Amino acid sequence: MKYPVGMTDAIRKARTDTYEHTITGLLTKRVDLYHEAERIRDRMAAIKNDIAALDRVLGTLGYTGDLNKEMPRQKHERLFGQGELTRAILDVLRDATEPMATRDIAREIIAVNEQDARDRRL
Repeated sequence: MKYPVGMTDAIRKARTDTYEHTITGLLTKRVDLYHEAERIRDRMAAIKNDIAALDRVLGTLGYTGDLNKEMPRQKHERLFGQGELTRAILDVLRDATEPMATRDIAREIIAVNEQDARDRRL
């Protein structure tokens, strides 16, 4: 890559033998993301409260329809393909040496697929 005149000196001076700047930047970004998640969680709670209030007002005004039908469809993400989960469960049960709880089966499937057990979607 070709840099403008004098730019290569600035790049060399910015490099260090440690990752102090990178670590500081990543920690800062982590804190920012945490605070953003808090703001989003608070906003979601406020929206749920607003929807509940609207539902109460609609009921007070005499609305008798099914409110759940009025809600738009939510986008969902498929975690497993057709039949894939069934095959994974049967594989885990086939290899089991003793009866397993549902949670243990789920943990085994997550481990076999090398997925993050902390992922709440799973």
